[in-house]
Amino acid sequence: MADSRRRSDISEHNDRKRSWRNDGDFSDYSATRRPKLLKEGTLGIKCLIPAPIVGAVIGKGGEEMKRIKTESECFVRLSNNEKYFPNTDERPCYLEGEPDNIVKALNFIQDKLVNDNPRRGTAINDRRKSQCKILLAPMSASKIIGKGGENVKRLKREYEVWIKIMSKEEAIPRLDERIVTVSGDLDNSMKAMKDILEMTLTVPNGGCDKNLDYDMYMGGSGGGMAGGPGGNNNYNQGGFNQGNFNNQFNNQGPNNF
Repeated sequence: MADSRRRSDISEHNDRKRSWRNDGDFSDYSATRRPKLLKEGTLGIKCLIPAPIVGAVIGKGGEEMKRIKTESECFVRLSNNEKYFPNTDERPCYLEGEPDNIVKALNFIQDKLVNDNPRRGTAINDRRKSQCKILLAPMSASKIIGKGGENVKRLKREYEVWIKIMSKEEAIPRLDERIVTVSGDLDNSMKAMKDILEMTLTVPNGGCDKNLDYDMYMGGSGGGMAGGPGGNNNYNQGGFNQGNFNNQFNNQGPNNF
């Protein structure tokens, strides 16, 4: 009886583990396990990749994904097929390393987003091509905003970029991750991203859990994709409603995260 239970437990564990591939794709086999402590000076974050461009990021036989890992010296893991961030058609990609190296990986992915034609699905619109989207813990989002919005105002001014930080009201219920969107010239966006990552390093547990199971947060049977069952068109490609960005600070502050 004990042997039968043990075999059943092993089988269940392996089934869960297979939902995260080892060739650079996520593994959501353990949504409740504690994230490992990273070595000093490193952090783990996620970026969002529109589904139609994923093939270009992976490359034939995974060659482009291998190149990202080699050139950035980051640990990289892309979510499995049909594993999307809730309410979007975008797949999370976990990046772990020092800020400089994460920026190298982000730059590679953004270059694919801007210059490669989708191998399947709809074309990426120009607004989304100008955006780099990452996922951070709520406390990191609060840090990036700063008291009275001072940090994000500095980032906008210094790097000449547009920045949108997902508010508490926009967040996925129970999910402790916020989307941070930086939009503008690619070089300036990457400089702003490095600044953001360096701020995140100062926040305990400011990064992301690479083993998070997003199925727990999906809003419907359609996988939570934008525009589908359980989805939200406000998150599709162009990101959030991009009204007067400066007005967001009237309602955004550390307590909203």
